[in-house]
Amino acid sequence: MRSLSLTIDLDEIITKLVNRLSKIMAISKVSIYLKTEESEKVKVYETSEQKENNEIIFYEPDKNDPFFVSLIEQEKINTEEFMINYYLKISEELEKRKISLSLPLIVQNRLIGILNLGNKKFEDEFSQEDIFLLETISTQASIAIDNAISYKKLEKAYKELKNTQEELIKAEKLSTIGRMASSIIHDVKTPITSIIGFAQLIGFKTENKLLQEYTKQIIRSAEQMHGMIQEILDFAKGKEKELNKKKHNLEEIIDEAVLELKNYLEHNNIKLKLVRDFNNSLYLDKQKVVRVLYNVIKNAIESMPDGGRITIKTYPDNNNAVISITDTGKGIHPEIKNKIFEPFFSNGKNNGTGLGLSIVKKIVEAHKGKISVESNPGKGTTFFISFPIIKDIT
Repeated sequence: MRSLSLTIDLDEIITKLVNRLSKIMAISKVSIYLKTEESEKVKVYETSEQKENNEIIFYEPDKNDPFFVSLIEQEKINTEEFMINYYLKISEELEKRKISLSLPLIVQNRLIGILNLGNKKFEDEFSQEDIFLLETISTQASIAIDNAISYKKLEKAYKELKNTQEELIKAEKLSTIGRMASSIIHDVKTPITSIIGFAQLIGFKTENKLLQEYTKQIIRSAEQMHGMIQEILDFAKGKEKELNKKKHNLEEIIDEAVLELKNYLEHNNIKLKLVRDFNNSLYLDKQKVVRVLYNVIKNAIESMPDGGRITIKTYPDNNNAVISITDTGKGIHPEIKNKIFEPFFSNGKNNGTGLGLSIVKKIVEAHKGKISVESNPGKGTTFFISFPIIKDIT
């Protein structure tokens, strides 16, 4: 049984122990009761002569099971005293279940499990040599099982520590970004206000329709810049800003986001196709949904440095309005697809905070909506954004 000490995988140890007892010792039935990591829980591994190839089944025992009670009640034990009381308690159960030998698994005066053995297949009862050998095996098995359980606990603790460390790093990053955003807002508020004021003044003073449209675009962009910085600040501080939801036509919101990126699309040689199969109004925070579409479309543009095509579709799906945004870019590898909505995940981008899609997801979910992504590396990516269709609010 030396091989038991060569592994730290609990299931492998149990399988080896059960198989060897069944085959080498020719034991008809083997069951092992083990404490789990959870408080007051026990797991039973069992095989019997009715199962082919010593197939092992496992289950949770009844709470009135004497072996379960013995495991749960006993922590630190006095070995000799425990053994006497133990056999007095379970004597009837041994006969009832046709258990020939029950061996407590003890490590440093701690009861970690119970090994129950059925009859020998070819002999009436266990000899003294058999019992001595089985006690030796149970001692070795106890140590191997305890080591495996301890390793599993250590592995779990390490993962928890690693996750905590990652969360602390994220929290520190968010705190740093929050301080930076706060400083930036303070510094840019005055010039943004000036830009908006002078743009409005130019719009009032001129009768040139094209110039008026340009000034409106300047005002929208300046307000968007301020809103984006404020949003990063709120995200970093963990604030849940209340949505300013009103009835808006979805296509008009998409048009506004596209207009914001018109020059960027043309500069990067991107062809845009709009397929409109939903032209109704939804209750949305217009500014935030424009931000969502702006970020997703901008990411699509950046995935196609040599030009390409973006298709934006809208359509109803049960009680939801869906926007799909498809590009012909390089796609997203499967191993990182589930990480793109995590804070600070930038997928190799040289600029940006890595918060864009995190903020997008947060905005969509604040609307009780959903966002998902499908991608084929080398062929392109599609983002699906859905918002619930709500009847008029009275």
